[in-house]
Amino acid sequence: MLIAPCRKPGHAGAALPHRSSDHQNPNRLRDQIMKKLLFAFAMSCALLGATGISAAQAASAQNQKMSQCNTEATAKGLKGSARKDFMKQCLSAKAATAAPARKLTAQQQKMVDCNAQAKTRALKGDARKKFMKECLSSKK
Repeated sequence: MLIAPCRKPGHAGAALPHRSSDHQNPNRLRDQIMKKLLFAFAMSCALLGATGISAAQAASAQNQKMSQCNTEATAKGLKGSARKDFMKQCLSAKAATAAPARKLTAQQQKMVDCNAQAKTRALKGDARKKFMKECLSSKK
């Protein structure tokens, strides 16, 4: 915003704010729009770049798993539908070596054991609830 003297009669050169009009600088509006667009583009690139790293890592892990399953299928000499079924099963299986299992606490291990016992006994409903309560409260 420029300050220019007022040219109205009766005003002895009083300075009033005067806007630079678009006819003086026709590229001003275009420049403002371009700056806003560039800013929006830069922000979206920054956001996509941050999420793109994790997506690239996930794609790399999937490619590695696919390559491993493909090698196993070739080593077994699988062809046709047998190979297709093997690949489907192999790719959907959780990799045992991908994340080492954390050590369970004593209470967690007890819960796993009691749950397995209840399952082998085929307990349901109140009978299962009663068994789990007794199993978990017993001292081993």
